[in-house]
Amino acid sequence: TSLSPGWASLPRASLGSALGNAAVVETSDGKVVLLKRSTNVGELPSTLVFPGGHPEPSRVSVGSREAWEGLSAAGEIPSSEAVVLELFDSILAEVEEETGILP
Repeated sequence: TSLSPGWASLPRASLGSALGNAAVVETSDGKVVLLKRSTNVGELPSTLVFPGGHPEPSRVSVGSREAWEGLSAAGEIPSSEAVVLELFDSILAEVEEETGILP
């Protein structure tokens, strides 16, 4: 697998969520930006990856599974447009945060 041998002893914050995003960032001189993952992560330690991360469900009013279930029961599920915008906004934010490159 791609898990670090010691993944079970890592703090939960070191483990990624199931929905991730990544971006291929090409510089003006035709180079592609890659990052090297830390050795202190649960999945794919020391691997070269594209900049990326995870969307923030709390930005569309879903902070937890329980919150989603509550919204669903009340018929107040976030709009598809809001979810799609968060997916795009989150990748732009991750690229800027991880590389310093502005969108």
